[in-house]
Amino acid sequence: MTIFAYLVWLPVSLLIFKFSPRQYGPWICLLGGWVLLPPAVYPMPLSDGFPFWITGGSLPSNVLINKAWVAPLATCAASLLFDGRRWWHTSFNVWDALIVGFCLWPIVQDGLIGNASPNGWVSSLYLAGSWALPWWLGRLYLRSREDVTGFALVFAGVILLLLPFAIVEGIGAMRVHTLLLGEHPFAADGVERYLGYRPQGLFEHGNQYGLWCGAAAVAAIWLVRQGKLAPGLAAILVAMTVASQSAGAIGLLILGAIALIWGGSFALVYRFGIWALLFAVIAAGLLVAGLIPLREIVEQTGAGQALLDAIRSTGRGSFAWRVSQDLKAAPLLREHLLMGHGQWDWFLPLNSRPWDFPLLVIGQFGLIGLGLLVLPMMRAVGSALGQAASGNEAAKLAGLLIVIAGIDAALNSFLLWPFIVLASPFAIGTGKQPGYTTSTAERPDPSAEPAI
Repeated sequence: MTIFAYLVWLPVSLLIFKFSPRQYGPWICLLGGWVLLPPAVYPMPLSDGFPFWITGGSLPSNVLINKAWVAPLATCAASLLFDGRRWWHTSFNVWDALIVGFCLWPIVQDGLIGNASPNGWVSSLYLAGSWALPWWLGRLYLRSREDVTGFALVFAGVILLLLPFAIVEGIGAMRVHTLLLGEHPFAADGVERYLGYRPQGLFEHGNQYGLWCGAAAVAAIWLVRQGKLAPGLAAILVAMTVASQSAGAIGLLILGAIALIWGGSFALVYRFGIWALLFAVIAAGLLVAGLIPLREIVEQTGAGQALLDAIRSTGRGSFAWRVSQDLKAAPLLREHLLMGHGQWDWFLPLNSRPWDFPLLVIGQFGLIGLGLLVLPMMRAVGSALGQAASGNEAAKLAGLLIVIAGIDAALNSFLLWPFIVLASPFAIGTGKQPGYTTSTAERPDPSAEPAI
């Protein structure tokens, strides 16, 4: 059933792309696939116990057939067929090259250390589909504030389509994925909440469902402030986020709403947020390298124990658990810190894995792989926040969603994939590029590609 849905998505994408306005068509294909397609073809039968080895669609593993790869591929195929000229008239820059370098790094890594799993070519093709293609779609189709508005409308719209999932799964433990497609590896993980159950929809994990609902709610609030969406629809998305009972998603929604309402927030974040981000990256690197003995600080000092007890008293033990899994993996990470292990399952000797995305990248592809990915993302968030501080409305939404995705990725491997699309046009800065020729209804000025 899952494979059939993936195969059908290509002709569906072709029809959508053919008959939809360019402001919406690519995003209906991409976001619709990311949200509505089955998450993956998981190895069956699943082993007993908690399936910690399933890392998510953002990295190659033994789960290579999934919607993280299928949806961008189908969208790009439709774009090439019906809008190919746009591809040839979009310039390539150093930030694009870094993303390509991240995708090609497994081939180089395999040649240097050998015995890669999946092999270098397979990993590179997978990363190209899940990272380079969404990145390139952002470069192709996010060229103005109107384009970002179209992206936000489709994003909010496809999440609103999940309302039936939210109602059905919120009142009982039954999972729609299990009913339609069979067993889901994380169907029971964190499903029981304070009130009722957390929906999961067709996502990789319930946490991911909550995160996407929260990000869509932020996009909806932005659209309401632009006069492009009815407040009632935004309220539904806020309610869906709250009903997910995912503390991280709700917190990030609140953060985004405050930033949009408080006009001076972006200038403040731009001034201090980038330095805070750099500090966080450096601190994380020191932790992984073992130069900050965090486990000893927590377990052997009064202040550390007090902090741990305070976290546990909130009832949110998942945060402390995630940090403990990261610390458990640190010695194994240090064995191949620069080059990476080259193995998707490098963490199996631990009988656990890091839960956050950056450490999974380091374990598989090393600091080199992480650097190739992080540099263009940091460039994008810095550019977006800088433009947002100057009053660019499109940059406010893009910067917020990139930041939300980045914060969540520090504790989660099931990502908010739309941030890849939003990051790419801001990574190139504010310069103009050669345009292309379309109907004047779609592009009043075909001679130039406006900066967002």
